[in-house]
Amino acid sequence: MYITCKGLTYAKVTGGGAGSAVTYSSGAVADNLVVKADINFQYAEGQDHADGIRIAHKKKLTGVNTAFELADLPSAIKKALLSWTTATNDLIIDDSDPDYYGIGFYVWNEEPVSETDQWICYWIYKSKFTVDGISVSTATDSINYQHQTINGVGVGVQLSSGGAMSFVITNDAPLATEAAAVAWLKAMAGIT
Repeated sequence: MYITCKGLTYAKVTGGGAGSAVTYSSGAVADNLVVKADINFQYAEGQDHADGIRIAHKKKLTGVNTAFELADLPSAIKKALLSWTTATNDLIIDDSDPDYYGIGFYVWNEEPVSETDQWICYWIYKSKFTVDGISVSTATDSINYQHQTINGVGVGVQLSSGGAMSFVITNDAPLATEAAAVAWLKAMAGIT
């Protein structure tokens, strides 16, 4: 279990992913918003048979679904990730097709034996996002925390000619500082 999940970083996909590295623009960091992050992998499965006997079982990664529960849903995220449009001082939710975005975050944990900090980053190469809806309630005698969730459907990208489809990348070894985690995500998003 991780102690902290934050550093939501995103950037618009501008090219690549069909035999070359994915390129991004308009990268941004929306720090301290992530309450919870879920990455769920989708698979296709099949079996090969010969004379009525199963001789092979195949399982292939076909996609990734993400959900980010956010403490707030600022206008910048509504306009970028969700493609909501602006008219005067209003945000309009319409049927426009959202752009593809790369998105990432980092988590912090303390390694229990050595009691050292560990920072792990995740980057989803290419996703489209939606929001489930808007849920509000009247204040009562008890505290009821409600957060908005944005959901993404990630598609594979081919980072090299003839290479396998890639969906998510994470740092190979835990990073030692939060600054290193922020720098890793900014590098993925093309933020200089």
